[in-house]
Amino acid sequence: SGFDPGYRATSTCLVQSGITLIKDFDKLPEKGGVFTPGALFDGTGIFDRLKAHDLNIEVVNE
Repeated sequence: SGFDPGYRATSTCLVQSGITLIKDFDKLPEKGGVFTPGALFDGTGIFDRLKAHDLNIEVVNE
């Protein structure tokens, strides 16, 4: 019983990405194109928004 973590993570990422697109529009790249999520959301508040919903992402450099 309980929730499926995959469904919860997907819906959380989707909703918070949409909120970030609206609230941090001025921090997005100025020119259009095809972007990976990391390149598009760099410098925005998406990590803080995800963390506020118990979804933590850690960037590790090797």
